[in-house]
Amino acid sequence: MTIMSGGFGLWMLLESRQNAGKQAITALPTSSFFSSADSFAMIRGGHIDMAVLGAMEVSEGGGIANWTIPGKTVTGLGGAMDLVAGVKRLAVVMDHANKAGAPKILRDCTLPLTGRACVDLIITDLCAMASDKLGLRLVEQAPGVSLDEVLENTGACFTADRALERAA
Repeated sequence: MTIMSGGFGLWMLLESRQNAGKQAITALPTSSFFSSADSFAMIRGGHIDMAVLGAMEVSEGGGIANWTIPGKTVTGLGGAMDLVAGVKRLAVVMDHANKAGAPKILRDCTLPLTGRACVDLIITDLCAMASDKLGLRLVEQAPGVSLDEVLENTGACFTADRALERAA
């Protein structure tokens, strides 16, 4: 099941309705709809156990930047700020590096923050990292990815289990 601001269910791309990201979608028979007010009541009321968001940057301290790049047109703020403030657990799924090859996991975010110290898990094309009060911890590497490759592509400090070091 996919959970998103404005509806529950599986979604596919067509030109009938828009999702929270302003993409055209259509509902499948398993989908349901509710008002934006109900959606935000669930989010702000702490009724969402986990959210999965994309990000442009994540900081070593669990901060997330995913809503704007200064100087670029913003199509709408959406509910990301409400989600990061009201959800019980937050997972971020993104590429480990940006299009220019620069790390997206940084000591501090350079882009405007969506939320501070709110990320619990980061999943990238190279690895999975847990984020908590102690900082970032490498929990799994993608098949064929070495610890050195993760280190070279990460702009933040993190710890790694010795078993992970040997496995790569």
